[in-house]
Amino acid sequence: MSRGISGLFSPAAMAEQILDGGAKFQYISIYQSRRFVMLSREVGQALNAQLNKELFSAYLYKAMSLEAKAKGLNGTASWLAVQSKEENTHADKIEQYLLDQNYAVELDAIAKPDGSFKDLKELFEGVLRHEKEVTASILDLVRTARNAG
Repeated sequence: MSRGISGLFSPAAMAEQILDGGAKFQYISIYQSRRFVMLSREVGQALNAQLNKELFSAYLYKAMSLEAKAKGLNGTASWLAVQSKEENTHADKIEQYLLDQNYAVELDAIAKPDGSFKDLKELFEGVLRHEKEVTASILDLVRTARNAG
């Protein structure tokens, strides 16, 4: 039975070949069955930059969490630790998307964050300021992607 190249690599065709026991291609990565979107260099670079910003955010919130814990602000420390993990999740999703598109992930050095604060007001003003910067960066990324078509 002739399926052509697209039929050969479809998930159904791969499953059929494996179940028949006579698979010509016994190992085919799941990524080979996905549809790739050709990322422009500009969008790929913007996604890489955002990934690194998300990693810095995780690092910043971790530093703030540790400072809060040292000051006995355990509830605030826990909340910041959750925010740190969330930023890592954002970075992981961008990383996986880039990998799924066969685009090289480039990690930059992470600058030492300043997690110090004199009181809770200063801490949360810093969090808000940082979130506004990250949101602006995401909006720039969306504009870049839209302009790329």
